Amino acid sequence: MIKGVLKEAHSTCNLLVRRGELIIQFSGTARIIIKRKQREGKTNINIAAWNVRTLQDNPNNLERRTAVVAKALKRYNIDIAALSETRLPDTSQLEEHGCGYTFFWSGKPASEARKSGVGFAIRNQHLKLLHKLPQGISDRLAIMRLKVNSGFVTFISAYAPTMAYSDQAKEEFYEELDNIIQSVPRSDKLFLLGDFNARVGSDHAAWQKVLGHHGVGKENSNGTLLLTLCAEKQLVITNTLYTQKDSFKTTWRHPRSGHWHQIDFIIITQRDWHDGKLTRAAKASTCHSDNALLKSKVSICFKLSRQHQRVQRTKKLDVTKLATSEAQATLRDNIASAFVDLVDTEYSDEASHWEELRKKIYQASADSLGYAKKKHKGWFDENDVSVTALLDELHSLHIEYANNKDSKARKDRYNHMKQKAQAKLREMKDNWWRDRTQELQEAADTKNIKKFFSELKAVYGPSSRGTSPLLDLDGHTVIKEPSLITERWAQHFNQLLNRQSTISEEAIAEIPQSPEIEELDQPPTVEETAKAIKQLSSGKAPGEDGIPP
Repeated sequence: MIKGVLKEAHSTCNLLVRRGELIIQFSGTARIIIKRKQREGKTNINIAAWNVRTLQDNPNNLERRTAVVAKALKRYNIDIAALSETRLPDTSQLEEHGCGYTFFWSGKPASEARKSGVGFAIRNQHLKLLHKLPQGISDRLAIMRLKVNSGFVTFISAYAPTMAYSDQAKEEFYEELDNIIQSVPRSDKLFLLGDFNARVGSDHAAWQKVLGHHGVGKENSNGTLLLTLCAEKQLVITNTLYTQKDSFKTTWRHPRSGHWHQIDFIIITQRDWHDGKLTRAAKASTCHSDNALLKSKVSICFKLSRQHQRVQRTKKLDVTKLATSEAQATLRDNIASAFVDLVDTEYSDEASHWEELRKKIYQASADSLGYAKKKHKGWFDENDVSVTALLDELHSLHIEYANNKDSKARKDRYNHMKQKAQAKLREMKDNWWRDRTQELQEAADTKNIKKFFSELKAVYGPSSRGTSPLLDLDGHTVIKEPSLITERWAQHFNQLLNRQSTISEEAIAEIPQSPEIEELDQPPTVEETAKAIKQLSSGKAPGEDGIPP
């Protein structure tokens, strides 16, 4: 039927693609919308490219940058984000427990000036899909590979040199990027994301299959380099594929002219362009970056083929309450009442008897003490509710201001809220530090070493985890790849520990033999058991039974 309609009105209709729909628009107001059916087994996920300006903390910046960025990613429901201009040193990772993201980054050494840096932010629930840890190629390129149902998906995070850099620096960057793309297996789905500091323009006729019909502005020399690479590697720039306002296509505002430009891109292979649903910019963010977050909804087989059943872990008991005599008395009474049922009960073997005893002890302890609460580390997470409300208010005012940059009243309200947020955050941080110092001093005065080091660890906040490079067996080659570092350690300990040894029977015969102590075959008495329990160190982690000393 549709073919007949198109054949009859072929001169008066236009075809548009929007958000996975085919729209047939006739000369009047009539139109036909055909929604593309999602492929079986595929899942929509949100990916993003974002120039965050910096993830580095300093005394003048009271926010913890990784936490603020994680909150923004959570607000926009981003699963995987390629970050640029992170400015963090070396190669490492950090987990933000509050928002559920893990950051990986690659940058220059700490001793050098850092104006670049790239990385990834991934939802913690997707970490199990990592084929191996993201690899930092340089301070401008990083690569990550995920294992999904359909095979592998490769993400490349890029931060290209600006127009101010020399032609040689730009050519070296694109040559390195070309080598990375060549190393990606052809069967992988490829996503190239980042800030390319390039304007690709809107000349679809000159760059067919690379540019869509909805580009913005004019092409510059950096844009020509990017378009040439995309044409050679059969890539398509998704920013230009969808019908939408220019405000949703552009990601950076020129500080002098005030014009918005399209310099951040999400690029995929031409064979997989149909997996993209929509790519658009989100200018309302509280990260104070001059680049908008560019997000894209894509459809891939992202779910694990087999869902492993989680092992139910025993909750940790709040043994700190036992410092009071009231809690000790309550625990004694509950355990005594629990043991009444065990006296006259017969069991087939010791294992079932112990299992029932363990359950009674643990349940009586849980009823008396409750469970230990998980403590957030750092002033930002401990004030999570207040910080979230503050950033949400700042976010809403930023939306109003971003929708109308010419409104002085909106600008004043937004700037006033920024100052208020800074003052409030400073107050939260000062109060948190004052409380921590008081608790640290109290723990030191009472010689409570466990509490002292626990509070001291909280002061440092979330710790980053990196891999230290190693020398190869030849003593000259430096290994930086995490998987190769693991293999090198295995090789080292194999040579160190697994050595051939010779045993002399004569030497063994000369060793004086101790007499056998037959009393050790007897089961331990109640007194011996009580003595052993009293010798246990308190504060240690419990075993599988979950009962602490």
